[in-house]
Amino acid sequence: MIFYKNIFEIADNNFITTIESLEFIIKDFNLEELVKEITNDSEWLRFICKKSYSHSNGFDKLTLFRGSNLRVRLHIYWLDNKNKNPNIHDHRWNFSSFIIKGSYKSEIYEISDVGTDKFLYHYYSQASNKQNYELDFIKKVKLAHIETKEYAENDINTGKAGEIHRIILNDEKLTVSLFITSNYENNYARVLTNDAKLKGEKLNSNNLTKKEVIKKLKSIL
Repeated sequence: MIFYKNIFEIADNNFITTIESLEFIIKDFNLEELVKEITNDSEWLRFICKKSYSHSNGFDKLTLFRGSNLRVRLHIYWLDNKNKNPNIHDHRWNFSSFIIKGSYKSEIYEISDVGTDKFLYHYYSQASNKQNYELDFIKKVKLAHIETKEYAENDINTGKAGEIHRIILNDEKLTVSLFITSNYENNYARVLTNDAKLKGEKLNSNNLTKKEVIKKLKSIL
C-alpha cells in the first residue's frame, strides 16, 4: 500500500527542485489510493480543511502537505465553477504541476514596451490569515503575450517564481492537478488586470469543511 504522507515527507527531506520532488511523488501515482488515505485519516482531514479553500481564480485548492522545503496541493477545476477570465499573475515560488485529469493551456506573458495596457498590482497574504490577500496598485504597464503551452493528462507543467502566466482550462473536462511549490523566492506576487479599481481590495477565501473536502475528493475519482 502507498502511504503518501510518508512520500511527501521523504520528498521534503530530500528536496532539490520542485520538478524532482514531483517526479518522485508521482512515480506509480494512484489517485484512488491518495483519496482513500486522506478520507481514512481524521487528523490529515483536519489539516487539509484548515489550509484549503476555493480560490478566486475558479478552482479548489486542497493543501495536502506543508514541509520545510515544499508544499503539496491538489487543484480541482470544476466544470460548473470555472472562472472564464482568470487573472494574469505570477507566483512567489517555483512550481511544478502534474495533470492528473483533464487539460489546460498556459499563456506566458512579460512586461514590455509594447503590448496590451494592464494595471499592475502586488498582492500580499494578510498576517492574520495567510489564505487572504490584499492588493496594492503599482502602475499601468504594457503586457506582451509570449507563448501558449498546452498540457494534457499525465503532462508536467513547471515554472519559476515571477513567471507571468494565465491558465485557460478545457471547457469539457474536469481538470485536476497535483501541484508542488518551493518556499518563497519573492516577497510578493503580481496580478495584472483591466480593472483600475482594485486598490486596497481584500481577496477573502472560503475555507472548506470536512464534509466538503471528502465530497470533492470522491467526486474526482
